[in-house]
Amino acid sequence: MRGAVLAAFLVVVACSSSSLPTAQSSVTALITPSATDLTGDLPVVTANYDAQGNSHPAGGFLRFPGGVFARDPRADMVPDDTRPPAGPTRMLRTAVQPYLFGTSNGTYGEITYDRPAERWLPVARAQVSPDGLRYAYTELLPLPGDVLGGATSGGRIHIADARSGSDQVVYNYSGRQPLAVVSFAQKGVYISPGCEGVEVAVPGACAPSAFTLLRLNTTTGEVTKVSGRRGSWVVAGGFAWMTTLEGGADQPNQLLRIDLSTGSEETWDREPITPHLAGSCCWAMTVVGTDGDGAPLVMLPLATQAVPTLGTNESVLLRVTRPAEAERIFSGQGCCVAVIADRQGTWFAVAFGAQGIYLYVAASGARKVSDIAGIPVGNLG
Repeated sequence: MRGAVLAAFLVVVACSSSSLPTAQSSVTALITPSATDLTGDLPVVTANYDAQGNSHPAGGFLRFPGGVFARDPRADMVPDDTRPPAGPTRMLRTAVQPYLFGTSNGTYGEITYDRPAERWLPVARAQVSPDGLRYAYTELLPLPGDVLGGATSGGRIHIADARSGSDQVVYNYSGRQPLAVVSFAQKGVYISPGCEGVEVAVPGACAPSAFTLLRLNTTTGEVTKVSGRRGSWVVAGGFAWMTTLEGGADQPNQLLRIDLSTGSEETWDREPITPHLAGSCCWAMTVVGTDGDGAPLVMLPLATQAVPTLGTNESVLLRVTRPAEAERIFSGQGCCVAVIADRQGTWFAVAFGAQGIYLYVAASGARKVSDIAGIPVGNLG
């Protein structure tokens, strides 16, 4: 079940890479852990274990100064058993009223704390509107006669009010290709088609439209194509960011910026990696978010020279400031996921090794503010 967010977070492993970044400048120092000069509550999701040892996500706040975690029962989510399961996701609802329903398309964050509404939402942060008052989610419809519950016959895209729970279907579609909400932005809801059926696991077996980027006009229901590129998308500040393959590489090795108004592309970073050697796996150049200035943050897994095919579980976090110019802001095991930008700086999480939650500020670098095994899911407030 997708609700086991921390299980996914803690096994983020970078398997191998054969080179260091070419588009990088000076290494930003890692400052000694400190939480004494911060004031406010940072929403985070961590793990809560039951009597059987099973992990469940637990939402709450890191309270500064001090950085002590306080669980918030209002963050609890329960499965919505009134709707049959369909596809890889399951509908969730809040445990407190007015009930809010949703499905999360976030890789690491299943729920979000929405400060304008003062509510925990059953969606990833990118699915929340810029003003924090609404959110978008996909409801997948089951395929009749599918006894395994993994296939879909179509779906609906909803817009919900984060305060009242008012919920409206703005788009209906049919077919076995699911749609995922990538971002709720000023100009509409950005969506991306997936593979037809969760049983598809062979690279290249998906439809040509899988993982491309579309824009849904929530007023008219019109869907338009933004980019035919295929990948994992981050939308921010009028641009979409994604990594793709170039020059015969077998994993993403270049960063593209797509203008959401014109569809024009620009390469911002390219890494000189080579195809995998026998026994290697999982090298992935990944856009994990953007900072407050709109600069993309890119994670690059590393490997050792002695055992290049096995990797070290160590990654580098790059801040790409302009084409072919980047700075390394962190490196370590388990780096780096769940990026949140606010007025304090840029928050991110590290899964293991240097486990904890970090805050990056351009003037002073990255510093660890908590040892908690969790991820930030909202602004400090």
